[in-house]
This record gives sequence, C-alpha cells and structure tokens, in this order.
Amino acid sequence: MSYNTISEADTYFSGKFGYDTWATYAAPKKSQLLASASQYLDSLCPWYGSKLTPSQVPAFPRVGANPVPNDIKTVELEIAYSMGIKGTGRISESSEAPLTELKAGSVTFKFGKKTVNLTKEELLDDLTRSLLSNYGNCVFGSTKIIPMVLA
Repeated sequence: MSYNTISEADTYFSGKFGYDTWATYAAPKKSQLLASASQYLDSLCPWYGSKLTPSQVPAFPRVGANPVPNDIKTVELEIAYSMGIKGTGRISESSEAPLTELKAGSVTFKFGKKTVNLTKEELLDDLTRSLLSNYGNCVFGSTKIIPMVLA
C-alpha cells in the first residue's frame, strides 16, 4: 500500500534537481520503496483525528484529511527516496551500524550481509518534518514538532 503511484513518484522526482537515481530503479523496487515508506510514515507519529473507518489499515485518509493530503504524499516520496539511496535496511533509533566482522589476531569472523540502519534524522530533513506538523504529534530525537496555529 502506498499513498502515491509509481507514475506520481516518477513525475515528482523528474522535476527535482539531484533525484536522478529514482529513474534508474525498476518498477518492482519503486513499488517496494513506496510501500516501505508508507508503512514507516504510518507509524511515525500519533496522528491527529481518526481514520475514516475502524477497519482502515493505512493511517490516511483521516476524518478532516480526506483525500490524503499532498504534504503526506510528499513526505512518503522523500522517505522512499532516502531509503533507496541510503540503503534498504531497517529503520532504527540508533545510527550505530551492526557488527558484521570481528578480527581476533589472524582469525576473522564474518557475520553475513550487512544491514543498513537508517535513523529518523537520516530519512527526514527539517523541511519534510515540518510538513508533518499539521497532521500529528511528531517527536524526532529531542525535538518535538509543534504545529503553529495562526489566528
């Protein structure tokens, strides 16, 4: 499940400087990246409001945010791109890489394929985080994003 189609993602990235890598991905990889980004985005914050129906799986659309807001779709695209260029590993709260090799004198132990851990800070820049502030009570590291209410 994704908030964007592959076609929407292709259009979004084709118009942005520095996003040439997206065009090199095959459709199945794009689909996987979008689905992974959507899952991550859904779990990112306690979202304001409620889902349209109790049985609805994705976090959006929501009561008061139907259809899915463009800001949410944009954040999903940015997360998908970050996952693609920074690795396809899991997302963690720590930036420490897992142990993949251990040397003891002349003996080397290898522990299989390295998994890339991506932190929230690596996936979401300040601008992307600010897009979420109107839709959820999001906390990133020691920074809490508080929506600005204009009178």
